[in-house]
Amino acid sequence: RPRSSAPVQVESAFPSTRSGFMKQVARFEADLLTILRALLGKTPLVQALPLIVRKRAAPKCLSRDCVQLIQQTLAIGCTEMLARSGWPIERSICDERLISGRLWHRYPVADLKMGFSRSTIRLLLWLTAESVLESSAPVPNSPDPLTSGDQFFLAMAFVHLNETLVADALLKQSNFRSNPLVWLLAPERIAEAGLRDCPSFALWLSPDSSAPHDTWQNGFHAPSRSPVWLLEALSKRIIRRWIQLELSKQHITDRLALGRIAVVQRSVIGVFFQETSAVHRHDLSLWIAEVAAAVAPSLALQTELHGRMDLRSLRMADRMDCYRHMLVIFEAMQTLHQWNQEQRSVGFYDEHYQASQLWKLRWEALAGDVVCDRSARLIRQHLPNLLSTS
Repeated sequence: RPRSSAPVQVESAFPSTRSGFMKQVARFEADLLTILRALLGKTPLVQALPLIVRKRAAPKCLSRDCVQLIQQTLAIGCTEMLARSGWPIERSICDERLISGRLWHRYPVADLKMGFSRSTIRLLLWLTAESVLESSAPVPNSPDPLTSGDQFFLAMAFVHLNETLVADALLKQSNFRSNPLVWLLAPERIAEAGLRDCPSFALWLSPDSSAPHDTWQNGFHAPSRSPVWLLEALSKRIIRRWIQLELSKQHITDRLALGRIAVVQRSVIGVFFQETSAVHRHDLSLWIAEVAAAVAPSLALQTELHGRMDLRSLRMADRMDCYRHMLVIFEAMQTLHQWNQEQRSVGFYDEHYQASQLWKLRWEALAGDVVCDRSARLIRQHLPNLLSTS
């Protein structure tokens, strides 16, 4: 039944001197805010899904109160998500110095900021106004370059919608297909979309002086330092996601689907390795070792890696490809092993000595040599010729 268009009272995230804690917005704006909170994990997704799949007319513009509520919700929601990820005490490097502490202790507060542009608003308007599951729904592709805040929000939105049909509609948009965080956090969805070449992580690793500063008035402004801290904050989430993916490969029965996933994984790992190595932050790639350490024990107990897949009718070359698709993570450990040899040879007076020290500290904490040995044993067990030919 049609919903009333009467104004809705919405609680503000911050007290307002003009109107107390409550702001009045239109019904469309209230639905938009409900969707935003669901995408940030503040409310259950089931409350937002009926609003996302329903079509309605969008207003010509949003009210001032609605825009303020969007800003406040993004500020609080993104901060809470990063605080939950960044509270463990970790080691990192900043200004060529080794530092230890929680995320907000390792980096100056002025650097822990993200800018948001009109692209975030356009996405929220599209999700609220269009029936996104209809094939005739328009696909919004923002002409504006995305800021670090836009990319982070789009990635978190995709993660929350990953198990729904809405994710397929999102991947029709170039802003999601070209978002490297989406590739990191949902490689299996990227594979289903038929994509192969991972986009660059330069925004997160290179100095952010060339990044767009199209931020809202009174909002966050993009810092001059690269937001590499965000990759550190997301590392645990990335590790959990890839462990789930590796374990789920045992239940895949379509070898072509398995191959597509492996292609995406190799593309992500290859680009990530190349670009973190270029900025001498090899330690950012050690999440691969944590994934391998978590998955190796379960695979070591199995005599066959293909799980439910029937390989009896395949040629030997196709069988070997299937095994290699299952061992993508462990193949990548060979690169980490080479890096470890290089980092151990860095002397006190050499350039990037502190970065090498950080690598050695983290490698020892992860028992990297043990993980490498387990990875090599798995490869020798299932692909005896791989080590000699790779």
